[in-house]
Amino acid sequence: MAITDKSIAVLPFVDMSAQKDQEYFADGMAEEIINLLTKVPKLKVIGRTSSFQFKGKADDLRRIGTTLGAAYIVEGSVGRSDKHVRVTAQLIDTRDGTYRWSETYDRDVSDVLMVQEEVALGIVRALQLEVASTVFGGSPSAPPPADAYDGYLRGLHARDRFDQRGFEEALAHFRHALQLEPSFSAAAEAAASTLYYMAEETYLPPESGFNQARAAAEAALKLDPGSSVAHAVICIVNTAFDWDWSAAARECAIAARISPNKPFVLRAAAVQHMALGE
Repeated sequence: MAITDKSIAVLPFVDMSAQKDQEYFADGMAEEIINLLTKVPKLKVIGRTSSFQFKGKADDLRRIGTTLGAAYIVEGSVGRSDKHVRVTAQLIDTRDGTYRWSETYDRDVSDVLMVQEEVALGIVRALQLEVASTVFGGSPSAPPPADAYDGYLRGLHARDRFDQRGFEEALAHFRHALQLEPSFSAAAEAAASTLYYMAEETYLPPESGFNQARAAAEAALKLDPGSSVAHAVICIVNTAFDWDWSAAARECAIAARISPNKPFVLRAAAVQHMALGE
């Protein structure tokens, strides 16, 4: 696989907690860093599904880089106890195995969002990429309470099972997070995409499921008009359920303009192109 110079994969972070019960938190940390990096222009970010296949495997990083087509690998660990969290992250050049950047953060759990942004920014600086000031720290709302964010990460972890029970548990976690913090836009868009998956996999009746997904996406856009995932959900619903091609094209274009490299946005574009026979 050809490797471009500005390509990167984020491996699942290792749970270093004493009780080994923070896998969901470690996975969520890596996934959210991936989401941040997809906002960086000229940076090819390997999708979560591809990079997470190496979870728990002690493979040589240079081989992983070759397999994924990534010039750089991010690996790290998370240790959490009560209200304290320690996050360690390293950036490795897969072509020669050298470490380009490494940092350890000891913070309160309530500061975990800030840590994610600091990790992403440290990676970008190490790669000598320029980013606009709005790429990081551009959330329109205040950081959610720690318990709401914890529920959100638990939801992401449950959804990764990609079965009916996992989707149902994920949706319950996202809705609980929104009860704790009604302005939590990330939980709202995650609920919308989860409802879409449930309708697509027929775990919900198509009409009910797609309508719920659209309503959840519209609710997410009220919290954050710049949610590419919410626009992408509406694009897919317009394509796969309503057959409204013009509306679908409009929503997909908005999603692509906001986050052209985000996996769910690319998924929406693929659904649209398939429906149009392109």
